[in-house]
Amino acid sequence: MVNDERARLAARLKEYRRLIGLTQQQVADKLNKPQTTISAWERGVAMPDANQLPDIADVLGVSFLDLCGVPDAHSNDKRLIDAYHRADETTQKNIRLLLGLERSDHVDK
Repeated sequence: MVNDERARLAARLKEYRRLIGLTQQQVADKLNKPQTTISAWERGVAMPDANQLPDIADVLGVSFLDLCGVPDAHSNDKRLIDAYHRADETTQKNIRLLLGLERSDHVDK
């Protein structure tokens, strides 16, 4: 079970880092750790100390609960909103259309 927990945390660390577009080195710099430490965490070879998790979550822009694998609806909403604001204009318009917040000017003939 410990290996399963380690693998899930490793996957979340890698996923969240990639979602925000940071390299392992950039995360390492922000946490004052060697890049090899971040790599070991993401491969599940090592795990961060529990007292480091809040700082890691902050660097990755997620809640402590998300990082630990406990769904946090507010944090997920924030990530979706942030992704929307980073999207190009066409993607934003398509999202508004899908959500019914905007009407399409296009009429099928």
